[in-house]
Amino acid sequence: MAIQGYTKLFSSIVTSTIWTESNETRLVWITMLALSDKDGVVPASVPGLANLARVSLEECEQALGVLAGPDKYSRTTEFEGRRIEKIDGGWRLLNHGKYRRMLSTEERREYLATKQREYRSRVKQSSTSVTDVSDTDTRLTHTDADTEAEADSKEKQHIKPPASLAASEFRLFWDKYPKKIGEQRAREAWKKSGCEGRLGEILASLKDWQKTWADPQFIPNASRWLGEGLWRENPHVHAKKESLHEQLENLGAKP
Repeated sequence: MAIQGYTKLFSSIVTSTIWTESNETRLVWITMLALSDKDGVVPASVPGLANLARVSLEECEQALGVLAGPDKYSRTTEFEGRRIEKIDGGWRLLNHGKYRRMLSTEERREYLATKQREYRSRVKQSSTSVTDVSDTDTRLTHTDADTEAEADSKEKQHIKPPASLAASEFRLFWDKYPKKIGEQRAREAWKKSGCEGRLGEILASLKDWQKTWADPQFIPNASRWLGEGLWRENPHVHAKKESLHEQLENLGAKP
């Protein structure tokens, strides 16, 4: 089994709930992180994963059960704290996209910090005055500043996940949506309405909306709920707006 690349462990792992689990569970989790590809897919069988993690088959199965189960104390509310899901040929790391974006941001910062240290070292070694610093160094300083500003700007922008991850996000949404009508239209609405990469936000909104859907006949098709951006609205505020709109229409209909 070929390892796809490398995975950088964030220091926050030691303060997460995974660190309170058994040694075998932690070994299996770190092994899965190391095996995952760019889309967070871990191609492996249970025996193969157990062998790589250096745990028994039974210990590996128990660890997978923990990682696939909900964790009410998890710092991440998405997927109810679940870390993995079973797919054909292996598993998918559910929060992989989030940490991949965090890694990209951190790598940019490390790059800028390295370039800044190199620049300061050259200035310190130079015997010339500040006013004699070469145009090359001046341009470098300017470039670093521009790059840092650009990185900060990009960090604030919404980053779309890769196509394979976006497809799995829609599938997770569709599995939870209570009205299974018009899946293809809902998929198209998902793509057109800027839903990619916002699964956590959408599922949290869906949970709020479901509290207002006591009668199934009032549940809109998923294509409408997504396409009209209802997931961006507070359901109670939306209901008041609809009620006010109906009242205004009724007033306008009077002679």
